[in-house]
Amino acid sequence: MVNVRLANIDDYLPVARLHTKSWQENYRGIYSDFFLDNEVEDNRIEVWYERFHQPSTNQFIFIAENERELAGFSCIYLDDDPNYGSLVDNLHVCADFRKKGVGRILLNECGMKTLSAAKVKRMYLWVFENNYKAIAFYERMNGALVETVEKENEDGSKALVRRYCWG
Repeated sequence: MVNVRLANIDDYLPVARLHTKSWQENYRGIYSDFFLDNEVEDNRIEVWYERFHQPSTNQFIFIAENERELAGFSCIYLDDDPNYGSLVDNLHVCADFRKKGVGRILLNECGMKTLSAAKVKRMYLWVFENNYKAIAFYERMNGALVETVEKENEDGSKALVRRYCWG
């Protein structure tokens, strides 16, 4: 059984490692192989260290666990955009827990936090246009495609991203 809780400072390294692995598994062809093979882990550790040690007041990180094993995580920034609402900045699930409802549970947790604590009762996220599995999931979760734009990635490459919204 999967339980969800708010993250604490001890979670930063497991979150960074899951985020790294998820990018390496799902972002080939979006990011450069060099970045994914040599730089992404340090990049994600730095990002999550900062987020856990100096969190924004509107940041909430949820941990999904199965018997204390990290199954996934999500990170939301409440009221990030005056029109689109709260930004689901990350939602990643361990490979062993995919297709078991963990992503749905984490997305619902973000939705409940948005409804209970945000001024704008909407939420959105960005997903790479080439991340077909994630797009299929967000569409199953009734996300509405609002726009597609080009974005510069952490490695300097560019890729198309889609904005999906709820609410």
